[in-house]
Amino acid sequence: MGTPPAYNQPQPPQPPISGYQYQYHSIPVYNDAALRDKEAQEARRRTRKRFCGALLIAIVVCILFGSITGSIEEFSRRHDVHRRPSWDDWGQWDHWYPNTPHCDTHWQEEDSAHGHPHFPVEVPDMPDNHWSYPDLITSKITFYLPLSSSDLFFDGRGSTYGNLLIETSDDVDEVVVEIEAFYYTTQRRDSAKICKVKRGTDGEGVAIYTPRVPGKWRREDQITYTVTVTFPSARALRSSRPTYINSFETSTSIFKHAISASEHDLVFGNLKLRTSNSGIISHGVYAVRGDVQTSNGPIIGKFYTNGSLDIVTSNGPVEIETFIANDVSSTRPSSLYVKSSNAHIRAANSLFIANTSLTSAAASNGSYALTFETSNSPVSVSFPISPVSSVLSLTAKTSNAPLDVSLNAAYEGPFHAATSSWFKVNVKESGDSDPSGEGRKRRVNWSNVGKGGSEVEGDVEWVSPEKTYGHTVAHRASNVELKTSNSHIALTV
Repeated sequence: MGTPPAYNQPQPPQPPISGYQYQYHSIPVYNDAALRDKEAQEARRRTRKRFCGALLIAIVVCILFGSITGSIEEFSRRHDVHRRPSWDDWGQWDHWYPNTPHCDTHWQEEDSAHGHPHFPVEVPDMPDNHWSYPDLITSKITFYLPLSSSDLFFDGRGSTYGNLLIETSDDVDEVVVEIEAFYYTTQRRDSAKICKVKRGTDGEGVAIYTPRVPGKWRREDQITYTVTVTFPSARALRSSRPTYINSFETSTSIFKHAISASEHDLVFGNLKLRTSNSGIISHGVYAVRGDVQTSNGPIIGKFYTNGSLDIVTSNGPVEIETFIANDVSSTRPSSLYVKSSNAHIRAANSLFIANTSLTSAAASNGSYALTFETSNSPVSVSFPISPVSSVLSLTAKTSNAPLDVSLNAAYEGPFHAATSSWFKVNVKESGDSDPSGEGRKRRVNWSNVGKGGSEVEGDVEWVSPEKTYGHTVAHRASNVELKTSNSHIALTV
């Protein structure tokens, strides 16, 4: 037997098999940490891919679900399934009118409106707050308020809008509030709450609450109103004096107001008119204290006061004639405040003494404070009538637009006007004769105190040759202040 091979010794290579060639390959050596990182990255990549796929599927499902539910809702709306709002929607009624319980609205009649419901008062550039569609239905309801109430009012709340007319009549002896609704479906009409309500200790009025319709609007959801408030005339009460209303107030939105009552028939101790996105027109309302406000709409017409009058709008013009009386025994001036923005102001102001004729030559004294303010639009102010020896405090301001003021010949006192550099203040003398009839001479002194005539200070008075004493009380207490920018000022004295 031969000697066995030593297995711990290197063996000689075996002879190659005939016809076969050996190839020697190196065996790679792997790093265990690198291999684990690579496998982890691959796992995270697969996880992100699965998440993004699931998210995409979820988004598609949500879109499809929303589309389906929206279609169902639209179908329900079109076929009056679960229509809203319902009669049970009273808004904040208990908070608005704690002294008035919920009420039932008893409509007097229902008929076809036969087209467009027109407002009875024509107002230039002030369209009706109605729409023009066929198949309208109309219903009416009437309320009666005591003339003796110290606080009369009308409220329009929620989605309530339309037109409101204030008038007088020889055929009534109390305040009559007639409401006419224009709509397409009785269900929409019956969702509105129209009630006679109370507030405070003596307040009586009428309120409309129209619930808003949630979701997509459709034509059949529309409803609008024409409200007519009729006060008894002096003739109806067999009185030689105008009917006196202690206080009347409106609080509305998107309600065009028109006052057709004459100053000879109706006087308000306190008048407050509130609306928005609509115009206000007056054919001659008289208020001891007047507060007339809107927005995005014009204020037009005639206004009378012997106390205070505020006329305020925005983005709408003011074109008014005012008649302002003052009691010479009063220690306070009668006042007018007019304000707008981005729209012009034109005001002709007749100043007179209480209990005298507007054209009385004997009228004298009186105290008046007037302010006019707007922006980016012209202001034009004039004074056709003014008492002799009266005190006038006038402020008129705008910006980026001209300012034109024409004072009455009765004015005596200082004046100051200023604009931007490169623009001028032009002062012109009217040449009018002495309004007192005493043959006095008009003396006007003024000087440029700004660059290039952009600011002027001056003084005007009537001078009698035989009187050499100093300025009158009216001269010392009066003042005119005018201001604009980037435009001219024209002042006539």
